[in-house]
Amino acid sequence: RCEAIRMITIDNVTKIYTKGKKHITALKDINLSIPTGSVVGFLGSNGAGKTTLIKILCNLITPTYGTVLIDGESVQRNPSLPQKKIGVVLEGARNLYNFLSIEDNLKYFSLLNSMEEQEFISTKERLLSLFQLDDKRKSIVNELSRGMQQKVAIMIAILKNPEILVLDEPTLGLDIISQINMKQFLLDVVKNRGTTLIISTHDAALVNDVCEKIAIFHKGMLREYNTLDALKQATAYNGYRLSVQKSENVAQKLRAANISYQIEGDIFNFVTEDLKNTINLFPMEDIVTIEKFGRSIEDIMIENVRGDA
Repeated sequence: RCEAIRMITIDNVTKIYTKGKKHITALKDINLSIPTGSVVGFLGSNGAGKTTLIKILCNLITPTYGTVLIDGESVQRNPSLPQKKIGVVLEGARNLYNFLSIEDNLKYFSLLNSMEEQEFISTKERLLSLFQLDDKRKSIVNELSRGMQQKVAIMIAILKNPEILVLDEPTLGLDIISQINMKQFLLDVVKNRGTTLIISTHDAALVNDVCEKIAIFHKGMLREYNTLDALKQATAYNGYRLSVQKSENVAQKLRAANISYQIEGDIFNFVTEDLKNTINLFPMEDIVTIEKFGRSIEDIMIENVRGDA
């Protein structure tokens, strides 16, 4: 008998909040599958439904309809499943005890997760070094900066070496060096441990550098879910990069045709629905190379909310 493919399956999940006579749909008919070991970015504006879906995945709230399965087991029917398999950091570092030190927080959560003493000590020292908090280990969490609190929250989430790591705005409040270290750490987690990683963020650069697939949410609906490369290269986006010899001639022709462009030396970037007629605007001897370029993450986001604002 073939072994079942391991993954997270979100099946027709809907979440409706009732406030008096008013019904608010936070999520509507969400369907997606996340294979074990993959890295997925959840993108969307505030109120798009990202955090609600994360809380349902972690069984912190219950969906109105639909189910979430981890390796074929229902999260709703087996509440201990997320606790065993998922490490999570919600925005605002809510998994911390502010009146305890960094070291005491780590110790407390190691006991909750039944870690062996030697395993805890070696893991603690590695994490304190990785997040550059060696000299802060005795500091009370409430006295730390927002960025340091974020680091501690992530340390606690990965302390038990979870199969699934869910991070809500992991780079929020981090300085530039810490953001770079965070990206490298996340790449290492996936490459060397096979951890399934879900990142909910507004940080397009983080998604671009770390994620394999992205799920775009808007007004409680899943608008797109695909690999980053596939979304960037979607044929609906007709962006071109043109290298030329006589830039003044090309610029003049593009302006006359009312085609907006950006210029970098002898390189023109522009968008056109009709490449053939655009190219025919100027002599072929002026053209060195032409190539199609994909959408940026920002382009993808804008296209998914356009017309709904």
